[in-house]
Amino acid sequence: MSPIDSLKREEKYFYERFCELSGRIVDSLAEQLEPPAPDIVFRDGERKIGLEITRIVSNQEDRRVEEELERLLAEAQSTFEGQGGPPLLVAVFWSHNFKPKKSNRRQLVSGLVNLVLQNNPNIGDEVDLGWHNLPKEWQSILHRVGIHRWPKLHQGLWQNSKAAAVPEKDESILQDCVTKKEKHVTGYRSLCNEVWFLIVAETNKVSSWWELNASASQATYRTSFDRVFVLADWPRRVVELRTASFNY
Repeated sequence: MSPIDSLKREEKYFYERFCELSGRIVDSLAEQLEPPAPDIVFRDGERKIGLEITRIVSNQEDRRVEEELERLLAEAQSTFEGQGGPPLLVAVFWSHNFKPKKSNRRQLVSGLVNLVLQNNPNIGDEVDLGWHNLPKEWQSILHRVGIHRWPKLHQGLWQNSKAAAVPEKDESILQDCVTKKEKHVTGYRSLCNEVWFLIVAETNKVSSWWELNASASQATYRTSFDRVFVLADWPRRVVELRTASFNY
């Protein structure tokens, strides 16, 4: 699986989580078009909505490690599904000090695929492999692996995670995040009736962990997006931010 395919799969997952947590019905015909289109284009009644999705990356050194872990996990997922494995949500929690090497990727991919194959849950079930339940050869590499087989999961998603403190983000950082995307809104509007912006606060990537504090959730953001949301993780919820119309 290429990095672009992995990114598109991740964006589709975030869209489906957004729908689930905000009480919307997932549009099975939602599209992922090429630029200048937004990341997801879906229908809400008679309206065509463009959804732009972004993460805030705050630690570039961690991000480089994550990129190798993402390649590793994408290859493992592709191999597993290529062997006939069902779509799963797999959360891989790596040991804090583990830093993968490209030269070891093939060996790690093979071992991880075998680990998931040996612990493939029944439909509707999940398997949680804590550190003490992992094979000894994995205990210096992995902290935990969660394997979920949801009945309505049509596309698998394998995600990385590590342990670390979760920082808060204030409104100035969120405003900057929104502002950086403003230059694309006019192009998006040529394809959609409305353009929404989704900022993802995720806990499976150390470089983009953050928590939405009270001040940031109550602030008003200047934007030409029609609506702006945060996909929060602790607790899991969708928060719509207040906006004031502004033409850049």
